[in-house]
Amino acid sequence: MPAALRGLAERLAAPMSRLASISRRPGPSLLLIGVLTVAAVPGVLRVSFEEDLTALFPGDQPEIRALATYRDLFAGGDSLLLLVRGEVGRDRLLAAGDALAQRLAAACPEARVRHRMDRETQEFLKGTFRDHAFLYLAPPEMGEARRLLSPDGIREAVAAGARRLSSPSGLAQAERFQRDPLGLGERVFFPAFRRSAGGALLDPESGAALSADGRALLLRVEGASQARDVPYSRDVVARCERAVAEWRAATADGGALQVTRAGGYLAAVRNEASIKRDLVLTSVTGVLGVLALFALACPPRLRGVPPRRALASLAAPHGLVAVPLGLGVLWTAGLAGWAYGRIGFVTAAFAAVLVGLAVDFPIHLLTRYRDERTRAEPAAALAATLAGTGPGLVAAAVTTAGAFLVLVSSSFRGLSEMGLLTAAGLVLCLVAVFSTAAFLYPRAEIRGRDPERSPFGAIGRLPRGAALAVLALAAAASAGAAAALSRPGLRFEEDLRRLATPGAEANETQGALAEAFGLSLDPLLLLTEAGDADAAVAEAARVAESLEGLVAEGRLASVLGPGSLLPSPERRAANCAALAEVEPGATIAGVRAALDGEGFDPAEFGEGLGHLEAALAGSRRGDLGLAALSGREGPLHEVLRARPAGGAVAATVLQPAGRPDGAARTALARDVAEAVARAGPGTVLATADLVVARLRDRLLPEVRVMCLVAGGAVALLTFFHFGRLGWTLLALVPVGLGLLWTAGAMAALGIPLTFFNVSIFPLILGIGVDDGIHVVSRYIEGGERDLQRTLAAVGLPVVMTSATTMMGFGSLVLAENPGLASLGAASSLGVGACLAASLLVLPALLRCR
Repeated sequence: MPAALRGLAERLAAPMSRLASISRRPGPSLLLIGVLTVAAVPGVLRVSFEEDLTALFPGDQPEIRALATYRDLFAGGDSLLLLVRGEVGRDRLLAAGDALAQRLAAACPEARVRHRMDRETQEFLKGTFRDHAFLYLAPPEMGEARRLLSPDGIREAVAAGARRLSSPSGLAQAERFQRDPLGLGERVFFPAFRRSAGGALLDPESGAALSADGRALLLRVEGASQARDVPYSRDVVARCERAVAEWRAATADGGALQVTRAGGYLAAVRNEASIKRDLVLTSVTGVLGVLALFALACPPRLRGVPPRRALASLAAPHGLVAVPLGLGVLWTAGLAGWAYGRIGFVTAAFAAVLVGLAVDFPIHLLTRYRDERTRAEPAAALAATLAGTGPGLVAAAVTTAGAFLVLVSSSFRGLSEMGLLTAAGLVLCLVAVFSTAAFLYPRAEIRGRDPERSPFGAIGRLPRGAALAVLALAAAASAGAAAALSRPGLRFEEDLRRLATPGAEANETQGALAEAFGLSLDPLLLLTEAGDADAAVAEAARVAESLEGLVAEGRLASVLGPGSLLPSPERRAANCAALAEVEPGATIAGVRAALDGEGFDPAEFGEGLGHLEAALAGSRRGDLGLAALSGREGPLHEVLRARPAGGAVAATVLQPAGRPDGAARTALARDVAEAVARAGPGTVLATADLVVARLRDRLLPEVRVMCLVAGGAVALLTFFHFGRLGWTLLALVPVGLGLLWTAGAMAALGIPLTFFNVSIFPLILGIGVDDGIHVVSRYIEGGERDLQRTLAAVGLPVVMTSATTMMGFGSLVLAENPGLASLGAASSLGVGACLAASLLVLPALLRCR
């Protein structure tokens, strides 16, 4: 060990004690506080909140890029959904929906209100499907169509129809048989339609998003800006809320209908409000909890204090903790505004985390100052306090900040930002503690305390046998934690919905949609990009066809997009070839002959036979008219964008109600992704399930690396502080055991890892090492090696700092966001484990040393 690294504490003691001179000349310190505060305030005003969970993820992930492109080109998810429900009947519900749509359109003139397909589009689509019906058929359906169009198939189909008409229920089937004597619709076209648009919400008769029972109607308000524009989202939600209120008052059935909301705009408003609430609630709760703990552990001494100064004596200890803590958090919030401007769920947790960590500095300093006041006057007591405790505070701050700085290397934005802000905040809080203590402490009514009366000194008097028993219990606990980690181990939470802020209204709407339409309001998004619009549409159609097997199995409801409107070139060519030998005129003549043979008048079937002849003729040509389909007013316009760099096509994969959980959901996403990859290299499946599964595989190795780096940095910095390997290893024992016990407890209790709390392991390395450093530093200070005196002196500060840290982190448990709550619970568990090891296992090791 180089001599330059030995006795770091001794070399820091002299400059630390000189800080006491500020008590006589506080000008520079006050100037520093003023400059930092003035610089921080504009930064605080710049802070806004990121409501999108995917903003936490690396931008280089293909699925994340696809989601961003989808939002930019198609405003994916940027809408407000209104579900209207009631028992008023189909026609009255449609009329009420029309009235509500008019109100919404007037309230949001820049938005597009969609609840019905216009009549022109309906007729265009009917004509397109009717005149090219055979081009949409999958190979099995095309085979059945060829069989029915053969001479034998025609005779069999007409004879079967005649038998049905002679049955007791034949009258009800007469009109259907007249329109479709071969039963092509029931046997071929309807299955194809259900496969390609089975999850579509549109009612074919009205063109409205109407449930089959006529009791639920869906309206969609598509705004002019993305949901990430929270002020715009808030404005849209407010204007639509007023429109609904006006509609209720003016519509006869308004009072009998229930309107609930969901969608991107509502989620953005809800998430922003939740972040602000969580940030304020956890910060205020953390500060108040910390001060309450401090009041219980360090009650002010009023004996001998003049009555006129009693109030100052009561407030002084809390002010000496709250003032530097408040300044440090304010300065860090200003840094967040200047550095990032927009922060998300994870980053917003820095305030509560900082409160729990930085409060250690004034607690240790104030506790030591009270001890020194029993032996010296304020100025001398402050000099001794800064010389004795200051180096330990610097070492603890540097090691903890170093652990948080490791998070900066993460490719996950939330972890990286929180790591930098917390590390910088610790340094700023330490600056605030030293700059305020030097001139506030001597002026405060702080009375001394007798450290010999501390109950923690009793731990230092434990006999060697008791110390060995403690070590045996620690070994057993460690073995149990290792067993829990091996089986069943830590589980990773893959469902992002369980990490997002819940919303009662949105959840109710999603449940009602699932019940009314049989769909999950949780679609998978497909984005296809190619060199031109025609190529993009063709690939999107191939991708949709590749998913037909999963639709047939019932694992998917449908694929909405170009695939449901335009078959791929390969399918069109194959079906054209299959119809090459089917001559429309001869086929119609064969049907007429079969009808005549069964005693029917072929003339009565003229309309149905005319549609069949037109479909055969149009399908044999194979040209669907892409220009008409994708024109500015065509049905493909909503999902097709032509750009200078090529074309982009969006499709939505709808899932049936009763969405699977866990491994089944991830397996479905992987199966869809594999089918998509085989069908088109330019198509990306953008779904949270697949993103989470892949990012989990990326995040966990990152966390392991961060733990190794943080552990190495903490060990190295601790070694620099003590200058000897033996003391370094002893100081690291509590954090090592705390880390093991925390992971084992999470596995045993079923607490899953999430994108939020997975960072606790490198953080515990930086947080938990402080207690060990303080215990060992005080034990070797002055060469006394008196364990009882050491624990009597540092026992209360160690308990207080750990308890306040747990209070700071624990306040996150009150957060509405489940991800932040899991971070608070896991972090408090880890700090508590490190505290137990510091006050029980470390003293036992020192006793047996």
